[in-house]
Amino acid sequence: MIDFQSADKMITKPQTENYSLYSLKNLKFLSVICLRLFWLMFLVFSFLKVNGNLPLDGKRVYKVAIDREFEPYEFLNQDNSVDGFAPSLLREIGNRANVTFEFYPMTWSESVNALRIGQVDLINMIYSDQRATAYEFSEPFCEIAQAIFSSDKTPAIVDNSFLGGYNVGFQKYAFAALKGNTQLIGLLNIHLLELQNSGRMDALKEKWLSGKPQIHGWIKSNESTLVSLGIFIFGIVLLILFWNRTLQRLVDAKTISLQESEEKYRNIFENLQDVFYQIDLNRIILDVSPSIQRLSGYERDEIIGLPVYNFFVNPEDSEIFIETILKHGELRDFELKFRSRSGEIFVSINAQIILSADGKPDHIDGLIRDITERKRFEAELEESREKYRGLSEAAFESIFFSEKGICIEQNSSGERTFGYTIEEALGRYGTEWIAEEDREMVMNNMLSGYEEPYEAKALKKDGTTFPCLLRGKMMYYKGKNVRVTSLTDISSLKKVEEELMRSKEKYQKDLIFLKSIFESPIDIIIFALDENYCYTAFTQFHSKTIKKIWGTDIKVGMNMLDLISSEEDQAKARVNFDRALNGEYFIVTEEYGDVNLYRTFYENYYSSIKNSEGCIVGLSVFVIDVTHRKQTEKQLELLSRAIDESPVSVMITDKNGNIEYVNPKFTEVSGYTTEEIIGS
Repeated sequence: MIDFQSADKMITKPQTENYSLYSLKNLKFLSVICLRLFWLMFLVFSFLKVNGNLPLDGKRVYKVAIDREFEPYEFLNQDNSVDGFAPSLLREIGNRANVTFEFYPMTWSESVNALRIGQVDLINMIYSDQRATAYEFSEPFCEIAQAIFSSDKTPAIVDNSFLGGYNVGFQKYAFAALKGNTQLIGLLNIHLLELQNSGRMDALKEKWLSGKPQIHGWIKSNESTLVSLGIFIFGIVLLILFWNRTLQRLVDAKTISLQESEEKYRNIFENLQDVFYQIDLNRIILDVSPSIQRLSGYERDEIIGLPVYNFFVNPEDSEIFIETILKHGELRDFELKFRSRSGEIFVSINAQIILSADGKPDHIDGLIRDITERKRFEAELEESREKYRGLSEAAFESIFFSEKGICIEQNSSGERTFGYTIEEALGRYGTEWIAEEDREMVMNNMLSGYEEPYEAKALKKDGTTFPCLLRGKMMYYKGKNVRVTSLTDISSLKKVEEELMRSKEKYQKDLIFLKSIFESPIDIIIFALDENYCYTAFTQFHSKTIKKIWGTDIKVGMNMLDLISSEEDQAKARVNFDRALNGEYFIVTEEYGDVNLYRTFYENYYSSIKNSEGCIVGLSVFVIDVTHRKQTEKQLELLSRAIDESPVSVMITDKNGNIEYVNPKFTEVSGYTTEEIIGS
């Protein structure tokens, strides 16, 4: 038996069959279709006639050499037009990829030479490993059983039953381009896969390779027009279906988004620490969050429908509340006494008018915060301000007292930090302790009574600056209202923050990179286990692989050994995991999987995972599915053995006719040794 993938010189034409016209029944069926589409064809033909058949300017053109007499794969039909399985396949790809394939009929040897000197971009060729060194091949799109050679001593082959006990070679038919033209081959591979997945490839094989009669005459001569028309109609239907599907997806996505938003805000509403309320313009409570029970002791159902002023201790607060909102549209930090079930409490109220669709006030939304503890604390603080005045002198922070922005006192820490004596400090504006770029901000905060902490750049007497944290508060001091301000040097804290920020940025970049790998839809198999063999992370494709070979859905925290049903595989995996946990890095090809589901070979790369202290805390495994490689190796081994043990003389030559291989039977029959004949 000859190895057809290697014996390139021994290719013969397949036997062709006689093709006849469709039956009258099929012609009648086609006539009905033509009548139903006549009006659309008329419009299309008229349009094509007016526009000169609309040449597709801008399409990329590829030249293809076609064998004149290789029916049904590629040939010239009765109309002297290029036809056959391969041209039909390329026309399909051209329509999908928006490119044009121009066909040039010639002999096989002329085709190879035209490709070699660059006159054409593509030919159809039977794949072999030797040819793959000189050409770029697409994925094979069919296998061809062509000629079977036998010696004179072998009985004549009459039908398939005579092939029992013999190996028969199949040729893989593919498109070939010059070495380096990976762009064209990549384009072909993409659309060959699409045609295979869509079933169109099978339809073309059924048409050309099944032996069924083909259409000739008028239908055949106008086949391209009918196909174009069909594609046009199919495209419209496909566009409608695609648009409908897109709309459905948008609706589904919007619905899910709305549901998620509703759930999110419902959770926020039900778990607010402050109290959310909604009242109408007549001050009737429309809704209130469940946190009202913690604040007032009343349940929601007890409060909804009641006037809000029922809970104001001072009636005038209700009038101020509604007048301020109607005048300004909002109310901020309005403090009042609130009537709870257990007594009076202090609350701070925020509110805002919500407008209707026509721009008119519709209702009021707001928040209520319990400030009873804050009020108590402020009262206690007011009583003890003078008592704690002396403590400021021992404080590490610089403390300043100012009236209308002018310093009236500073503590000793302020003197040490800035270099101004108490005499030098008195009468100066407080902003003189602040760098010029921050003075306006600090002055505004002082005059407005701003009490929250904020940062600024401080300025010493000698002109040096440093970052500081400021916090001011109005208080009664020595018989008058003054502002007390604490200033803390945060230089060390800033350095720490900068280091933390750099570390955080690096961590986030590493995390994003790692997350992109583990969430990638690409077929990457990676997983990580802790010291107890439990999952800490894995890629999506690893999850699919485990489902395929063990029939189990996995999640983080599961013990991987528990998923392996085979005791032999489990023991093998445990040994490898322990090696990696002991710090060993190694690569091993292993077979895993339930024999009743799917079992195959994987090439596993094992390595340990260490923490920042260098201690091993787990292991990671990078997996490559080598099933195809193993199958190829096995097939090559079987093929090599078949040739060596063949009872038929086998000789393989290169393209120049030099003998590269002969099997033992050949040396036996010819009388030459292998060394004598190789290279001759």
